[in-house]
Amino acid sequence: MINELYPIALDCCISTDAFWNSSFGDIIDEIDSYRRREKYKQKQQAIHAHNLAQQIIEGIDLIVNGNDKQKEMHGLWDYYPGLFEEEKEKHKKQQEYNEFENFKAKRRKFANYHNKKYGGGESR
Repeated sequence: MINELYPIALDCCISTDAFWNSSFGDIIDEIDSYRRREKYKQKQQAIHAHNLAQQIIEGIDLIVNGNDKQKEMHGLWDYYPGLFEEEKEKHKKQQEYNEFENFKAKRRKFANYHNKKYGGGESR
């Protein structure tokens, strides 16, 4: 029985010394732990692949259908909540700043148009 576990243990990154100096229960625990970690890694890879596919679909949809939907590409924080909170906050602040600057530019353009039409000074 123990000899049958040896190749499995090696595949699970258990060293030869650790294998021969461990009890049967310890070896089984190490193998189970390895399998859980591998399953977690596979799930993470599946999540990453799914997220990438979703982003590609959204990008193609945006290109094909244009900006009629006023749809914005998702950020990393949407796919990995809690991991990119600082970046999300910076992006949000930058977006608000850009929107305010755009608003100011439109108001300035309107004021210049109004002043030219009805007489008045240039707006800054």
